[in-house]
Amino acid sequence: ESAKQLKCPIFLLTQTAALPTDMSPSDALALYPPESWQKLNNFRGAKRYATTLGNFVDLNRCRPVFDEIEGIVFSMNPQVHAFDTQTMMECTWTLSDAVETARGFGAKSVVAGPILLKQGGSDARLQGIEAALFTFSAIAHLSKAKADFATFFDSAVLQSSPASLPLELTRDWTSRNVVVWEAEPFFIMIQGEKTILANLSWLPSELFKETPLDLPENLKIGIKGSYRLFTEENIGNWKEVLSGPPSHSILQAMPPRSILVIG
Repeated sequence: ESAKQLKCPIFLLTQTAALPTDMSPSDALALYPPESWQKLNNFRGAKRYATTLGNFVDLNRCRPVFDEIEGIVFSMNPQVHAFDTQTMMECTWTLSDAVETARGFGAKSVVAGPILLKQGGSDARLQGIEAALFTFSAIAHLSKAKADFATFFDSAVLQSSPASLPLELTRDWTSRNVVVWEAEPFFIMIQGEKTILANLSWLPSELFKETPLDLPENLKIGIKGSYRLFTEENIGNWKEVLSGPPSHSILQAMPPRSILVIG
């Protein structure tokens, strides 16, 4: 039911004492703890993933043997050591490094998730532009690293949080036609079925003028044409903004902490 409402696939995370005997070859097992994967590796017809209930560092400390393991699953939340918004955004950059490291020690497939804003409890930023920017930045860096799958938050959160916006914008895309461009530390563009730009900084930005947009004549003075702009003022009504009429005024600079959708 959650998948239908979100219009995107979901992973079911469960702790169960027994598994069905009719598992198909397409089913996957996430085995925990990673050092005990051999004891849990007696189910036929399923892909096996080593996982941890913690972050990537836990798998890095105890690397499984990948002869019979398909890959690894690791979760991520940015509030392990610090809790400010800038640190939260910066943590998304580490996801591509984690994926590349996992492949470096033998994982054929890498699943990142669940990617959370906070481990347990609530965070007021889940209802703000910060949640959308965090999710968008995570998608960009995981796409750049060619992660196989990624999961975000849980279905209850996504049904009420602006974190759903980037998933809604990218859910019909295929990996073959996605290009990520970034100007670190705080500007990202993803080109796919649409062009999406994000300004993660606290200041207005004209960095879109440096992006490889197919509108060079327009970028001299700003972005012309139709677009939708999401800021902290309208992010609570992102569904209405997305379905409503686009803006047509010239955009010379992106506002602080905003998402721009062209096309």
